Amino acid sequence: MNEVPPIHDVPPHLPPSHRDRRTGLLLFGILEIVLGVLCLLMAGVMVLGQMMLARSTGTPASLQMIIPGMLFYAGLAVAFVWLGIGSIQCRRWARALVLVFAWVWLCTGLLMVPMMAWLMPKILASAPAGGQALPPGAMAVVVVIQIVFMGVFFILLPGGLVLFYRSPHVKGTCEARDPIARWTDACPVPVLAVVCLMWWGAIVMLGLPLTGMAMLPFFGMLLTGIPGALGMIGMAGILFWIGRNWYRLNIVGWWALVTVMMVFAISNVLTFARVDIIEVYKKLGYPQVQIDLIQQQGWMTSGFMVWSSLLWVLPTLAYLLWVRRFFRVTG
Repeated sequence: MNEVPPIHDVPPHLPPSHRDRRTGLLLFGILEIVLGVLCLLMAGVMVLGQMMLARSTGTPASLQMIIPGMLFYAGLAVAFVWLGIGSIQCRRWARALVLVFAWVWLCTGLLMVPMMAWLMPKILASAPAGGQALPPGAMAVVVVIQIVFMGVFFILLPGGLVLFYRSPHVKGTCEARDPIARWTDACPVPVLAVVCLMWWGAIVMLGLPLTGMAMLPFFGMLLTGIPGALGMIGMAGILFWIGRNWYRLNIVGWWALVTVMMVFAISNVLTFARVDIIEVYKKLGYPQVQIDLIQQQGWMTSGFMVWSSLLWVLPTLAYLLWVRRFFRVTG
């Protein structure tokens, strides 16, 4: 007699709650690697530009002036390639960090593009080609081309990255293909953005004294040399500590960042209200030819620096108030 096998409950095959975005992660990863290569080329372009400027002005090339920029582009190249590889591999840490990077890139573009639209005519008018100023029509064409290029590179490109990587389908794809919890999962992405900025700022503060660019505005004076280097090293320690507490979602880190932000703003305003901006370039060791060109352009003034020190306070404070809800109050 045949026995009927027992019937077990078979869980239904549920469709995934997200659409697979593996192909998109692959394509965007390749794009990020290409951007990394372009950043590496920009570091070489900076050296070439400095050499051409030195030849045209008859002065020796000053590599010290471009070392920070070269290191910046080299760092971007490494970051883009690393994130691109992570995106191709569908790593959840890559998605979070690309999203952080793209948001910072986009916010920078939204501030910079309008500012450059205002500054470009002044710069072109003060730097005539061949001793003759550009005709108004030619100047308008150059400004439009520059602004369109910057709009594509600083707004459309990072905006596209934000739209893609913030998608719940992309998030679900990365979590399904990379089920292991990563260090980027320890705090929300808006908090992680500040953590990355704090740690990046700490690295910059430590690196600038090594390039001979140690200068710190300090309540009406400019700290240079050994005092400036020690001040930057101290700030690096503070920024790293703030980033660590933000990563742990400790409310003390939130209050510390608000305090440091306000102190920095007050210090910069007091300093640039008293110190001529040309004095800053002299202390940084800029060649006199470049200082004369800056003076000729006429837009980089102490008043401009004062307003620049104030304009970022309100949007930054608004962001800090928005992310405060993620923090826990410790007893």
